[in-house]
Amino acid sequence: EDLFSYDQSSGVDFALSVEAEGDAPLRYEWYRNGILVQGATFSTLFVTDPQSTTTYQVIVRNQYGYAESSVAVVRVVQSPPSITLQPANLVVAVSNAATFTVGSGGSRPQGFQWYFNVTNLIVGATNSSYRVFPARTTNEGIYHVTITHETGSVTSTNATLTVQTLKPAITTQPSSNAALAGTNVVFAVGVGGSAPFRYQWYFNTNTAVAGATNATLLLTNVQSTNQGSYRVIVTNLIGSATSAPVTLTVSNAAPLIVTNPVNAAVLTGNESLLSVFAVGQAPLSYQWFFNSLLLTNATNATLLIADVQTSNAGPYQVVVTNSLGAVTSSLTTLVLSNSAPVVTELPLQTATPDVGDTVVFTVTAAGSKPFTYQWYFFSFATDGPEAPLAGKTNASLSIEITRHTDVPLVEGIYWVEITNAIGSTSTAGNSSILDVP
Repeated sequence: EDLFSYDQSSGVDFALSVEAEGDAPLRYEWYRNGILVQGATFSTLFVTDPQSTTTYQVIVRNQYGYAESSVAVVRVVQSPPSITLQPANLVVAVSNAATFTVGSGGSRPQGFQWYFNVTNLIVGATNSSYRVFPARTTNEGIYHVTITHETGSVTSTNATLTVQTLKPAITTQPSSNAALAGTNVVFAVGVGGSAPFRYQWYFNTNTAVAGATNATLLLTNVQSTNQGSYRVIVTNLIGSATSAPVTLTVSNAAPLIVTNPVNAAVLTGNESLLSVFAVGQAPLSYQWFFNSLLLTNATNATLLIADVQTSNAGPYQVVVTNSLGAVTSSLTTLVLSNSAPVVTELPLQTATPDVGDTVVFTVTAAGSKPFTYQWYFFSFATDGPEAPLAGKTNASLSIEITRHTDVPLVEGIYWVEITNAIGSTSTAGNSSILDVP
């Protein structure tokens, strides 16, 4: 990998590197403006505080000879400051230190000035970092910094300092709960003290519940394995508080259907999704039936029927089973709703492409499937006649304009006719116009 020339902001450190091949050992000699850089004997050269445009080159040697890199011209330019790392919000315990830091790009030297609560200039806060020590509640608020250079200035986003003075205290204890297997359970705790707080819920004393780091604990589809005691430890930077343990009792039960499948009306050719929601001791198994006949491989809580046709219309039912029993859903009926095509999204109304572009007109329609499509074209160059485009029988029409000679062949009015077994519709009343400027 050779050297190359580029622009570099003044005062900003940078590095140049080469990759060389050959028998080891390889020796590197770096040159700045044609003068050997003493001690620069590695494949990378680090340059600090550049102030003027400089040329760099490296010679790589081994016992058989040498190779010279290209000469790289690093042009030092003046560039305004930019922020590469915004100050972050901080939370500290009272009397501890809080340090805000900003990262910046652009030419050096740069000036820094920190502010408190938007407009209050902090005397002496003129570095890229600002340290508050010891932190008091009077220091709580918003901090930002303005970075200046002779070429311009930039202001950081606001960062908030929170100073904690009180450890957590449990104000509302969680409550014990009893639930049927398969249902959901929520435990909640109320906390006072200095926010923000960190939460961790535990099961049977010492087992941390994965992801349970909020004031509420949601347990979904509880089973006998979830039965036991729960508690939560709440912490902040001052201390911690532990809730009293509470108990979850889970009663095993035969399946219970909470939500039955609902009747559905579907356009021919579209899809239908039937579903059931049941609770009870896991595992639950499902079997769907159509016209009282078992449906092969229909063993989930949902039943997807793709490309609905007349043969799919009728009554459906599902049986949910576990080791304690079974329950059958109510009957749900799937009916067909046939309709002629209806345009739901028109093609692009006006296209003004350049030579070399591709224009795509696309139509979207609802109704009974399948649809057939036929695109039509009225030429501006010949002033008609309106005619079908051979082979253009999809929902999308793609037109490539590769040469200037293509322009008179494609400029004009386009529309599409959509047909199914019930009827047809078209976009003739909302035609698309293609006009090359």
